[in-house]
Amino acid sequence: QEPREIITKYGRQSKVCDAWAEDEKGDKVRLSLWNGQIEQVSEGSRIRITNGWARTFRDELQVSSGLHGQLELVE
Repeated sequence: QEPREIITKYGRQSKVCDAWAEDEKGDKVRLSLWNGQIEQVSEGSRIRITNGWARTFRDELQVSSGLHGQLELVE
């Protein structure tokens, strides 16, 4: 999807972009990328999320680094 501008529940203006990713088992998950992460991650990138969150939304697993987590590129 294309990035979109939102106002967070904390009143901050942010960009968010939803993408599809695969976990280490090959299962598809929806990945929410925020602000600078959008330009950091490209198709085929391998990433690691630390202290993020995961939830089921509309029968799909959704993951994000969230406000306090970290997303990093891995080799």
